Amino acid sequence: MYFESTNFNNIGNKAELMTHVLEDKQYQLVHGNIDSTRNIPFFMYGVEHLDYNSWLEVQEGQKVWVYDLFSMLKIEKSVYYKLENPDVTRVVSKDAIMSHPGRDRDDYTFHADGGDFMLIEILPRMEQAMSSHPFSKILAPEITRYKKDINLDNVIAERHEILEEIQKKSH
Repeated sequence: MYFESTNFNNIGNKAELMTHVLEDKQYQLVHGNIDSTRNIPFFMYGVEHLDYNSWLEVQEGQKVWVYDLFSMLKIEKSVYYKLENPDVTRVVSKDAIMSHPGRDRDDYTFHADGGDFMLIEILPRMEQAMSSHPFSKILAPEITRYKKDINLDNVIAERHEILEEIQKKSH
């Protein structure tokens, strides 16, 4: 999520992460279409373009800033709206986000099928790149906690067993 480009599968994760990062500020989460996502081909997903984007509109002093989850840029709201011509489809208030029953969920032991293989590949890459990551002070302890919570050593051992079984069956 942190080191990959935005796509259909991870834009929601980025929104959730940003709501935690910006928890002490006034914001609203906005969903809609923007020029940038309308004009980029997404043929690998079997569609012509990303049909939506999400961004956070954050009050900071006298200005409202847009934290765009597609580009990961911070742009003054009036400039963003002139550049992107958004077609807003939904606005979610901070109160609705903060009161969501799953907001403080801390159980990450469930993985979708195939997700473990990705974890084994992605987590070491993330750790290697951590020194240059802008959120390293927040992210590094979370990665350590997450690896402990899911018992990554057991996940790796189980995946090796599965791969060995597959190899035996293929010979």
